[in-house]
Amino acid sequence: MSTINIPWSTLRFSLIIILSHCNYDVLILDEPTFGMGIKQKRVLSNFLKEIIISKHLILISHDISFINSHCDHIYDLEKQIVSINKKVLTYA
Repeated sequence: MSTINIPWSTLRFSLIIILSHCNYDVLILDEPTFGMGIKQKRVLSNFLKEIIISKHLILISHDISFINSHCDHIYDLEKQIVSINKKVLTYA
């Protein structure tokens, strides 16, 4: 199958998996859930929770619920404030 025929969400998820296995300490993901359905988001979420133990993640997203479930510090560009998400910190 040509990459032209593979959905963007599948390519994005595949790249996230590949990059997470590289020798990087920080993984920056820009809109990682864009174009993903609920099931795909759940799979990505579970995967990120596994790799967050060994990597630092910087997530850039409009998906607030996804950000809240993975980020311990959130910088809101609109309000220009940094907030601490204690719900995530308790699981770390």
